[in-house]
Amino acid sequence: MRGGCAILSMYNVSSTTSPQHSPGRQASQYVDSGDSALLPRQAEVVVEVRNVLATIRRVTADNVSQQANWEKLSQVSERRLGLMEQAIELK
Repeated sequence: MRGGCAILSMYNVSSTTSPQHSPGRQASQYVDSGDSALLPRQAEVVVEVRNVLATIRRVTADNVSQQANWEKLSQVSERRLGLMEQAIELK
């Protein structure tokens, strides 16, 4: 059942915003527009993503296969955060 908690945790974070206002969309809006008013939200997004990843890791700690999946998710998430940071720096 703990894996279900992880899924709910992810859902709760992602369902709090509409698609137009999702964290990832807001970050890419800065890259698209160059509007520096959007930059503070980017820092918040990074913290949110890492907090969700930490929660998922905690609630799946008792399941080896879920931890393997978490590892993959964490790597992909960090890679995407890095790419967004590079895009912001290039802007």
